[in-house]
Amino acid sequence: MCGLLAAVLTALMTFLKPNDRAALHRGVGDQYLALRNDARMFCEIDLLDTADDTKRAERLRRLAQRRNELNGSAPQTPRWAFERAREGIAQGEASYRVDKS
Repeated sequence: MCGLLAAVLTALMTFLKPNDRAALHRGVGDQYLALRNDARMFCEIDLLDTADDTKRAERLRRLAQRRNELNGSAPQTPRWAFERAREGIAQGEASYRVDKS
């Protein structure tokens, strides 16, 4: 019986590849964090530093293009995971100062 259970679990692990999926999600998450940091620097530094509206607009277009490419290549979050996260947020699992204003 243990041998059969081990075979089934091994087959599931091979088929589902949870480590590969986790690495893919982490990579995309890291890219989103990099984009967020670049956008923050644009807002807090580049907008104040550059008087040329053409350069500002081009930089903003590049950030928007990166976001769109990232959205297109990111793996889909399963609906059940989205619903679970939304329920947790509604129950106060995660709260941020910005949400309270």
